[in-house]
Amino acid sequence: MKEKQQFDIGTYFTIKYYADKHSKTITRRGQFTEECEYGNHKVHGYPYFRYFDVDANGIRCASKSWEISEVRTWLNYFYSVWYLL
Repeated sequence: MKEKQQFDIGTYFTIKYYADKHSKTITRRGQFTEECEYGNHKVHGYPYFRYFDVDANGIRCASKSWEISEVRTWLNYFYSVWYLL
């Protein structure tokens, strides 16, 4: 299984993974919430990471392989968004 990264609740991050549904690599802005979890698919056995998608305002799931970067606290995230306005 992929190494599990530990985040505090409320931490923002950028996640990149290949989405079979879209047949391409996608990048999303996510937030670590109480609903987030790492696990293994019960039937196929591959790893997955369930996360909150900030842009879509809902839970999404990255499976098999993913890359997490740009980890930020809420305050850092707030200032980066505010700066863009």
